[in-house]
Amino acid sequence: MLKNKTVYLAIFMATTFVIYPQIALSDNFTSAKVLDWSRQNQSFYFQASVTMAGFVASQNDKAQSRCIDDWYFESDGIREQRNGEILNVMGRYPDHHPSAIILAIVQKRCGSLKYTSGN
Repeated sequence: MLKNKTVYLAIFMATTFVIYPQIALSDNFTSAKVLDWSRQNQSFYFQASVTMAGFVASQNDKAQSRCIDDWYFESDGIREQRNGEILNVMGRYPDHHPSAIILAIVQKRCGSLKYTSGN
């Protein structure tokens, strides 16, 4: 059931990103800017980022994909806790790109997303 939620969330977020312009494409997009967003917008961005990491992992390492899903999407309470963790790190590194921070946290919890080519 958790995998189905992740797939639906990924489809929804991808559609939303196509429809609405993204300030994340800005050259000077930093964590400091995300810290100024509403909690709802922060949560949406974090969920999209973690969903994409989970999707990449699902194509390469099913155990790692489950780790990411469990780490972030286990429950609403856990997701709020993880958002707080992400915000805390962004507060310590406000000049870094928020996606880099999220990726670093996910990799710290569930391992590297670097995969060798099967070809």
